[in-house]
Amino acid sequence: AIPPDNPYSLGNGSPEIQAIGFRNPWRASFDRLTGDLWIGDVGQNNREEIDFIAAGDLSMKNFGWRLREGSIATPTGIYGGPRPPNNVDPVFEYGPLGGQSVTGGYVYRGASMPWLQGAYFYGDWVHNTIGSFRYTGGDASDLTDWTHSLQPEIGEVNGLVSFGEDAAGELYAVSMRTGSVFQITRPYLIWLSQYFSAAEIADPSVSGPAEDPDGDHLTTLWEYVIGTDPKTPNPYPDDPVFEYFLDPLGRPTVRVNRDAASSDVSLQLEASADMLSWSSDSTTVITDSDTLFEARDENSSADAKRRFARVVATLE
Repeated sequence: AIPPDNPYSLGNGSPEIQAIGFRNPWRASFDRLTGDLWIGDVGQNNREEIDFIAAGDLSMKNFGWRLREGSIATPTGIYGGPRPPNNVDPVFEYGPLGGQSVTGGYVYRGASMPWLQGAYFYGDWVHNTIGSFRYTGGDASDLTDWTHSLQPEIGEVNGLVSFGEDAAGELYAVSMRTGSVFQITRPYLIWLSQYFSAAEIADPSVSGPAEDPDGDHLTTLWEYVIGTDPKTPNPYPDDPVFEYFLDPLGRPTVRVNRDAASSDVSLQLEASADMLSWSSDSTTVITDSDTLFEARDENSSADAKRRFARVVATLE
């Protein structure tokens, strides 16, 4: 039945209507935690917008079309005009340079990226961009462009037509032209955003893979591999992150307890005689799983040509 508290339930319009003034709503979702309604609305030429209705807010809302395109008067010279009664501006909008056809998404409520809890993800069908922001106190903040750091390991997002979420609140992106569904997981750059600001991420001297912000002799990339905070010195627990030892035949062997989420990093054991020239020609990988990397050099540590060993982490 039609709720009796709908804005037009007593007349002046169709009683089933809750809000008006949309042009082409493309993907709406409810925040599974708060019940707020989020709507992506495709503009005509000048604005793509994200609209918002708070849970429990039953007042009439007019989002402006056709008088308004986003927060501006429709710039056609014919239909544009002042704000209509009960007009509500979008909580976020962008122009043609940012994309041409918004795809509404979801507020993230999963567990794999806890620092992104409460961030709303959206995309663009034409530009294949993915972005997020937070909406608190009436303002959009923490605007982040994830387009380059969310490239899939296999295939491509071409025609970002929809998002989805699973029972655990993890997010997915749907590529219409390739017929693929991709899960949004935790690549290196997303991990960086947990600890570093956008300005710090843009400055490799602060957050670069080879930097050591907390001075514990673990680079930022290594902190990612083992799942530790790059801004807090590692306490080196009883179960060590790194183990280096000689096997019964005197061969250098290394173990690295790695974070299961660091699947976009490869590890390799290398050896050297002078720490200037390194080689992995005589090394054997024993285990390379999501949680453990173990490798050994087939030559004895007594061999002058293999006096030094190191483990190299590389972003794939």
